[in-house]
Amino acid sequence: MASGIHVNRWGDYVRDMFRVTRPGGWTQMVELYFNVQSDNGSLSDEHALRQWSIRYMESLQGLKDLRVPLRLPNMMRDAGFVDVEHRMIMLHTCAWSTGRKPLLAIKGIATKSVPCRPERECNWGSKS
Repeated sequence: MASGIHVNRWGDYVRDMFRVTRPGGWTQMVELYFNVQSDNGSLSDEHALRQWSIRYMESLQGLKDLRVPLRLPNMMRDAGFVDVEHRMIMLHTCAWSTGRKPLLAIKGIATKSVPCRPERECNWGSKS
């Protein structure tokens, strides 16, 4: 969604998700962070994939917020979600190195939370 939602729409988007989620229900978001990185130092700033990443992020600046995955946990809490879990998952883009670590990776972010509306008591055992 990061490359599809206008930069000014994210706050409303997350609040809308909270609004339509039943009390005791849950919401899961998985977003791609387009900042291509290397965990073994093999990705220089001159590398074509790194250049693509930089240019892609620059080209959408002011229109789309490609860095929003880093802020999603706080945005979800601000919208009223509770028990927000957040983790970064490496998405491998190239062959494995001899040390079994990826040469290059795009980081994906998974955020999951359980909403609880203050006007209602949460029923964690409910299947509704």
